[in-house]
Amino acid sequence: MSFNWEIKVANPVLTDGMSFRVRYKKKPNGSWLDFLPNPTTNIFTITNLDEEEYTAEIKTVCADGTLSTPSFLDSPCYGGGGGGGDDTPPLVNIYWTDMSSVPDREYTTDNFSLNIVINATDAENDIVLTELEVSSNNVNWSVQSAITTQITQVVGTKQTNYYYRVKVTDSKNNTATSNVLSVKYKEVIVPDLQITNVQGVYPPNCGNEGEEINFDIIGKPNEVVNFQMKCIEVVGHSFNFEINTDVMATAFTWNLAQTGATKDGSLTLNSHGKISCNAKMCLRPCLNEAYSTATIEFILYNSDGITLTNQKLNFNAYQECNI
Repeated sequence: MSFNWEIKVANPVLTDGMSFRVRYKKKPNGSWLDFLPNPTTNIFTITNLDEEEYTAEIKTVCADGTLSTPSFLDSPCYGGGGGGGDDTPPLVNIYWTDMSSVPDREYTTDNFSLNIVINATDAENDIVLTELEVSSNNVNWSVQSAITTQITQVVGTKQTNYYYRVKVTDSKNNTATSNVLSVKYKEVIVPDLQITNVQGVYPPNCGNEGEEINFDIIGKPNEVVNFQMKCIEVVGHSFNFEINTDVMATAFTWNLAQTGATKDGSLTLNSHGKISCNAKMCLRPCLNEAYSTATIEFILYNSDGITLTNQKLNFNAYQECNI
C-alpha cells in the first residue's frame, strides 16, 4: 500500500520567479530524496509513499535565487489520504517583519528591539500552544514565553548573542519547531578623540593669503567637540584666521589675532565620528617684510576643561595681505 502526501505551505505566498526547494526522507534515518521539479504553488503532493512516517525539508527560493532557512514538516502516520487526517502535525516558520530572507541580524548599540512574524498552520486547525524559545549558543534552548499573537517582540542587551525559534503543539500533542533567527552583538571600536591627516596646502602664488592646512578630527559618532585656538607665535604682525568644515555652512573666523590671543568654539562630529577641517589665514607682515610666519595651537578639550589632544599648525606667508 502507498499514500499521497499533500503539503500546504501557508507562507510565504509564492509569486512570479519564486518556488520551493523540497526534499524528503523516511524517519528516522532514511536518505534524503529531492522532490522535483521545484513546486511553484503553495500546495503540492508527494505521491506513492510507503506507509511509513516521513520528514520534508522546505526552503523558499526567492526571485533572486537566494534560499531561506529551512522549515521541516512531518507526514501523517502510515498514510492519511492527502494530509487531512487527525494525526497531521503542524507546520511553523518565522521571519523578521521586513520579510528579508536573511535570518541573522547584528546590533551595535546597548540594546535592541525587533519583531518576529510567526506563521503556524495545522490541517485540523487545533494548535493549542505556541512557545518562543531562546538560546545564547544555538544549542541549549529554554522557553522564553507562550505566544498568542502572530507578531512577537524580542529584546536584548549589549554584548549578548540571541537565537530564537518557535515550537507549536496541537491538541494531539504533535509538535513542530521552526527555523532559527539570530541577533548577534558586534562591537564597534571607537577611537579616542584625535586630530589626524594633517596636510599643508601650498598655493603657487600666495597673493593675499598664506598657506592652508587640512586636517580631520575623529572620535565618537555625533560627539560635540570643544576646541580652543591659541596663537603661540607670530613673526610679523596680527592676522585674520578662519576654519571651514565639511558639516558647517559658515566658517569660524578670528580677526586680527596676535601672539597670546585665544578663541574658543565647538564642533559636532558627523554620524561616522569624523569632521574634516580646512584652516587658512591671511598674515599682516611688518612693513617691508616679504616673509612672515604664525603658529596656531588647535586644542581639543572636554567639558571639565581637560585637554584631550592638541595640534600645532604652522603657517607661512610671502607677501603682505591687502586687507
